[in-house]
This record gives sequence, C-alpha cells and structure tokens, in this order.
Amino acid sequence: MKGGAMINADAFNKKVGKNLSLYYNRFAFAQMSGGSNDLADTLLRAIKRIPKEISFYDRLMKRRDLSVRQFQERNGYSVIDFTAKSKSRFLIYAGCPAPTDVGFHFSRNYGLPVIPGSSIKGAFHHYLADEEYDRTKRSRWFGVGTGDDDMGGERGSIVFLDGLPVGNVQYELDIINSHFPDYYGDVPDMPPNDWYNPIPVRFLAVSKGATIRFTLLLKDETRKEKEEIKKQFRLMLEYWGIGAKTAYGYGRFRPTET
Repeated sequence: MKGGAMINADAFNKKVGKNLSLYYNRFAFAQMSGGSNDLADTLLRAIKRIPKEISFYDRLMKRRDLSVRQFQERNGYSVIDFTAKSKSRFLIYAGCPAPTDVGFHFSRNYGLPVIPGSSIKGAFHHYLADEEYDRTKRSRWFGVGTGDDDMGGERGSIVFLDGLPVGNVQYELDIINSHFPDYYGDVPDMPPNDWYNPIPVRFLAVSKGATIRFTLLLKDETRKEKEEIKKQFRLMLEYWGIGAKTAYGYGRFRPTET
C-alpha cells in the first residue's frame, strides 16, 4: 500500500503466500472495502487457497523432538508429552489486533495456529486456582513473582512449551450476535427487548478435530508428582478448556494417548 492508496480485494488476494501469519497481519492493515463480515468471508476463502504442506508439520515435530531430548539429556528434565484432539472449535488471542472484530493468533514464524506456552501456563494455573488446588504445590510448579517490593522471586518447576498442531488443521467462521446492543452499551435506560437491530459479527476459529501436541518439562519432580500434574493437566484440557470463549464450549481437548 503506497501513499495510503486503497487496495482492491481481488488484487490483494492474489498475493497470498504460504505463511498465514504474514497474510493475516498484512490483511489487517489493508484498507479493503466492505464491513467486518465481508473481511471474515474473504479471509477464510484466502486461507483455504493456501497450499497445505504436511512435510512442514513433520519438520516442526522433529524440532520439538530435538528440544525435548536436549532438555532431558543436558538439563535433567522429565517430560509430559502427548497429543490431544479438539472436541470443539478453539480460538487463541481473540483480543489481538485483527481485520475482523474478533482476533486470531497465527504463529509469526510458522503461520500456524500454535497455542503459546504462556497461554497454556495461564490456563492451567487458573484451573488449579479455581479448583482450590494445594497452594504450596502451585507455587512450586508455577513459581513466585517478584511483586511490588522487588524482593526477588522463585522460578517454577514446570516449563510449558507451545502447543503445536499435528498435521493439517481446518478453519471455519463462527458468529457473535448481540440482540440487545444498546442495553449492553452506553445508552442509558434502554431495557432488553425485541426492537433492536442485531449486528452479526463473524470471526475465524480452528475447526473441531484439530490435533495439538502438548509438552510440559518438569524439573526435580517425583514420579508421583509427575503423574499428578499429568492427570490435572488432562482434566483441564477436557473439561475446563483453553483459549477464548471456553464458557461457550470452545477449547476442549480429549487426549489421544494414554
């Protein structure tokens, strides 16, 4: 885009490459005609045209295998490593800047829907805290922050690696449709009723059935504690969920390995 000139949607779509992150972020800054719904439809069509390369996923798995071996052999970590298949759609970083009203996260380097390790760690910590799990164990597993007094902290014993897609994943559109926008907005004294005009908002999500590889690295944990962490982490994935919109059933995973 030169000098703020308008970019034609058809011309822009012809520039789609193999990295979805690059396309998605360029898409976000292109001044294309149409509303958010048009953008979401165009985005999904463009994504489906991008070639799928299974070999790329294979290389990604080999890099993960190498990382795990290095942590085990050089640093003495034990490993929890398994795959899980999504029982529902999932969505990561819904609040990030995006061409549609609801954001979506593609890994910058891989152009894939990688689940950041920080998101996995936050979801697991939130789950254990909500379940009122043993505070001492939580502090050891996740670490203790420095706080405002700057008196130092303690590193957690669990390292959460990014959740990596195994094989091709599919994408689809979902919809948010508030029926009472004025009632939920800043308009005073507007009761919920049927005279409003709902404005549907469509957004991108990963389809049900995607397989994700989860890897946790444990330092100085006993076999019993390792099994305990593994059990609780799997329960979190299956019943609590990870990512955005978990209250609506998003982000549930069923482990595919025992």
